[in-house]
Amino acid sequence: MGGDGEAKARQCTVEVALTTRQCGDVKVVVIDAAKMPFIARNIHLAWGEGQPSVLTRNSAKQAANRAAACRRFVPKNGGSCDEYGFATTDEGGSGARTEEVPLREQRCQGGAISSEYAKAKIGQGDGFLVVISNPAQVATTGFAGADVADEQLEQCAL
Repeated sequence: MGGDGEAKARQCTVEVALTTRQCGDVKVVVIDAAKMPFIARNIHLAWGEGQPSVLTRNSAKQAANRAAACRRFVPKNGGSCDEYGFATTDEGGSGARTEEVPLREQRCQGGAISSEYAKAKIGQGDGFLVVISNPAQVATTGFAGADVADEQLEQCAL
């Protein structure tokens, strides 16, 4: 997890974060690596490169952020462009980390994030902590054309 969120994540147990979508006073968005191992990999690598684990929701920027982050992206393995910070956040856009992921994961992520925003009651302008569940399932290599997720559901809202 990104350094800025580690202290906040220690405020609660994994069970509390997963059931209440809160760690203390911080709202939580959970990304399940069992369902989205390559997206979880991109997030994990982004944290290692200094991207924040606490993001601010701003859906008005979604189209512009996605265009800025993925405009030069060329899929090499039939996948899709994934960006972190999420396109629906202030931190998305031209500074986002991008990586190729399976198209199924990209579709899954859209539904999962929308569902997470609703579960945690994350409104426009609200900050939230990104947490990866099932971290042992994070992909260890980049997407090479094979979807390796344990759970391969098109729409996989948590």
